Amino acid sequence: MKIPWSLVIWKYFIPPRFSILLWRIFHRKLPTDDLLRRRGITIVSTCLLCSVYNCCELVEHLFCSCSFTRNLWLWIAEIFNVSISNFVHLIWRTRNLVRFQDANPCSQGVKALGKSILQVLCHYCPGNVPHFNDLCILSRLGIHPKFGKAPKVNPVYWSAPPVNWIKVNTDGLSKHNPGPSACGGIFRDYNGSFIGGFASSLGIQTSFFVEVMAVIFAVEKA
Repeated sequence: MKIPWSLVIWKYFIPPRFSILLWRIFHRKLPTDDLLRRRGITIVSTCLLCSVYNCCELVEHLFCSCSFTRNLWLWIAEIFNVSISNFVHLIWRTRNLVRFQDANPCSQGVKALGKSILQVLCHYCPGNVPHFNDLCILSRLGIHPKFGKAPKVNPVYWSAPPVNWIKVNTDGLSKHNPGPSACGGIFRDYNGSFIGGFASSLGIQTSFFVEVMAVIFAVEKA
């Protein structure tokens, strides 16, 4: 059975340790103080990041309501207006440094490390920079995107038939090929004046079929 969030955390450009950490959070398998207590381990619980001694270390507090964590989410929201899964790993990493190495939680250091991770991951992420706002976001993160070449535009002109002749242009479309299809055509004289046209739905067909049917209909109408 596929779970919607699983489609988000398991991506080839997300390091596996980040995806595994998110999986453990969603399944409540992270060894926070509340989990250790439920397993019978006696421990004095406190949040090591915000030093609220009357607050038990819960997953919800550690990654959502902790003042240290909120500071990071607000910083991310200013740039992306969304949260980033990689920063969950940084929060957990900072918590472990405080617990096991007596380090001091520093949000500026976490932000700098987060920016460096994003700069590395951006080389493996597909996409482009279609809008100026996207360019501003990348610039704030110290990422310099590689711009692709501008698409080549080939102008298409309608050419008039000889004098006293009538020209018909046809087209057909099959969505998903095969899929819902339709075809149509338009008749014009040598001055470009509209004479007539047709359009028809053909049900579920292939692109080749609808293109051929468009020509057949045009011959029948002529």
